[in-house]
Amino acid sequence: MATVNQIYNLVNAVSADVWGTASPSVKNLAGLIALGQTVGADGSWTADSDKFLGALVDRIGKSIIRTLDRRVDLPNFIMHDMEFGAILQKIDVQPIAAQRDSSWAIGDNDFSSDFLNIYKPNVSSTLFSTFDTWTCKTTIPDVMFKTAFTSAAAMGSFITAIMDSLTGSIESQINKMNHICLCNFFAEKAKNSNNGFYGLVTAYNTAFGYKSGDAGYLTPNTEAVLYNKDFVKFATRFINNMVKYLGEEGTRYNVGDKIRATARDNMHCIMLTDFASSVSSYLESDTYHNELVSLPYYDEVTYWQYTGDTTAYRSGVTIIPSSEAGQAEPTTVTLQYVVGCLLDRQALGTTIKERWSASDRINSERRTNYVEGVNCGWFNDLSENGVIFTLS
Repeated sequence: MATVNQIYNLVNAVSADVWGTASPSVKNLAGLIALGQTVGADGSWTADSDKFLGALVDRIGKSIIRTLDRRVDLPNFIMHDMEFGAILQKIDVQPIAAQRDSSWAIGDNDFSSDFLNIYKPNVSSTLFSTFDTWTCKTTIPDVMFKTAFTSAAAMGSFITAIMDSLTGSIESQINKMNHICLCNFFAEKAKNSNNGFYGLVTAYNTAFGYKSGDAGYLTPNTEAVLYNKDFVKFATRFINNMVKYLGEEGTRYNVGDKIRATARDNMHCIMLTDFASSVSSYLESDTYHNELVSLPYYDEVTYWQYTGDTTAYRSGVTIIPSSEAGQAEPTTVTLQYVVGCLLDRQALGTTIKERWSASDRINSERRTNYVEGVNCGWFNDLSENGVIFTLS
């Protein structure tokens, strides 16, 4: 059975961080976000797997077939919002290695036919079986509101506002938790030897040969670099090049040994407002802006985890990542000055989104309780391409 997490306390804490009604604290996500469980070869889970490859799992409610993007303008499939079963299975088909053409070996003294050989494709599957749930509730009394209004219509408008707030609260909380899912991906990548992290300021200093004390040297992890036009130009070029590099087949930008290639239109491009606004303000042309908005699923966010008055505040992440589940002394990952990322659309997302509502009438107390609930399954897949840009 899929693991179900009750996360109402975390949802409330995340909301307080975003609203600024409480001091920021480390968010413990241990075990919260599904990181995937490989089926087959490593023996981690073989129940109900097929008998040929040992990688496919029987009776999965929904499966995503994952193949390699071979052309940047033709993604193999599009991930979109839909309801999944309790378990999400991602089936991965890797490239097939070249072998000898035996038709040209007929007649050789050492020739042997491979007619009866079996060639299994390199297939693996990963299961994401964690989802999270919480509810919002409100009570509407029959008569208690009457003394506050001069007409039934006015009271009806007030009650409508309460019901709209009930529905809107769930939507707002889902959005905030999507930020947390992204923050967890950053932290998991950082745990894996900072795989995919690129310090734009260090890259700038290195490219121009600047050392500490030189006139053109820029200090890493400072907001001042966002006001340097030469740096903004360099960072723009760097990111635009990376969009193309992610389209190359390889394992450089992901964790593990899976060969990946992320098509241009199969990519999340997410930029922090502080950085994106510098681009639009300090560059004379709008090339970078047009480049961003031409990418499907482009988003500009004002914060990753917290809101605040400074770039340092909005660009920071401080969490205990999901992979620390079960650790006696879980490790906290702290990141600073994260300004953007490019991610394969399969690298993270919401896999389960069930919205439900109910009402209970209590006649003896002349009131009605209304409930809005949600089941969401957030996942991170580190075997997919992802790069994160910082001001380090």
